[in-house]
Amino acid sequence: MNHLAHNGGRYLAAPCCVLLLVALAMAVPAQAEIALRFAAWHDTGGHSLRGITDLLDGFQARNPNVRVNYNAEDWAQARIRLKYWFGSHSQYAPDVTILPDVWLAAYADQLVSLEGALKDKETSGLVPAVLNRCRVSGRLVGIPWIVRSRALYYRTDLLEAAKLKPPKTLVELQAAATALTKTPDAYGLGLPGRPGGGVLEAFLDLLAAHGGQPLDKDGKLQLQSKEAEAALAFWQALHRERVLEPEVLSWGELELQEAFARGQLAVLIAGPELHQRLRKVAPALKFGVTALPTGGDPALPISVEVLVALRNTQQPEATTRFLRFMACDEAQRAMTLMGGLPVAEAYYQRVRGDVDVAPFVTGLERARGLPMAQAEPAARIVERALWLCLSGRATPAEALKISSDEEDRRIF
Repeated sequence: MNHLAHNGGRYLAAPCCVLLLVALAMAVPAQAEIALRFAAWHDTGGHSLRGITDLLDGFQARNPNVRVNYNAEDWAQARIRLKYWFGSHSQYAPDVTILPDVWLAAYADQLVSLEGALKDKETSGLVPAVLNRCRVSGRLVGIPWIVRSRALYYRTDLLEAAKLKPPKTLVELQAAATALTKTPDAYGLGLPGRPGGGVLEAFLDLLAAHGGQPLDKDGKLQLQSKEAEAALAFWQALHRERVLEPEVLSWGELELQEAFARGQLAVLIAGPELHQRLRKVAPALKFGVTALPTGGDPALPISVEVLVALRNTQQPEATTRFLRFMACDEAQRAMTLMGGLPVAEAYYQRVRGDVDVAPFVTGLERARGLPMAQAEPAARIVERALWLCLSGRATPAEALKISSDEEDRRIF
């Protein structure tokens, strides 16, 4: 805006999807072939084309008269493509695509409603809190594609050498990050500061760790709170102490993950996709994963990529069949092999106690995300406030007030 499966405490590669989907193959009478166009995005979950191909093969084995043509589109062009698909170039629109959950409200009128098309029993196998991220005003408009949360990655060798345990609280996190900073060769903690590079997600993690949330009692965006000030102050203090990576405001999540893989960061906040990536690009790196500090709040912050059908599809029945297939337990389990959290209830219950999986799913039953219509305003406020703080132009309280006031005056 991740790759989980259980096998002796390790993550499986995406090609294993085909093994899970063999059981879905069913013989049906030959019919005229129907072609569906599925447009996804280059960096959606970072999953391999092979994994998606195996998944689509599983669907076609069950539906031999339907061929799904997968097209990888440029994520940077997503908004522009959607504008044309829903407007003057609707004839080029795909039948199905993927939208971040925070975009659903903006495009809900252009999407096929699954209310009535999918029966309750067909979606009852999914964790309800996750499925709720696929609803707009209570109406189901999609099926979970990739579901993400974040956890703390840490260098086990560095913590052991410093005689430290994996941090479980903010105090321990700050102490560990400070102790493990060895400038200019290594920094204790990585936090993204570049606009659009994961700033909002990192801030919400710190806000939750301080016991706060981004909404008031009426469900409206409220980022002027003692907890929000504490989250920014924590970030600012680490920056002043040079515990964070240099030039914080120019770093995004991807650059931080690359630095961690090179051994230049001791602790990092990231999703489960990093686990599998590190096994491939840095197999000698010694690291562990632990849950983020929650400040006593058991709810897990998540983000969901949602598989949706466009309302102007010429193949509504076949499209609904594809989304129904994606709601079944085995298809959802296959998605965990391509980067998602285990949200098929039966599979989730089996793996939730695994040491590699637990940091990412603790509290999944009460998972929540940012209200869909307020994600972009929140991102603007947080990114502006962080710049004001780290540049020394304002205190955390002043920065949040200035940024919130500017957002209130914004003309859309």
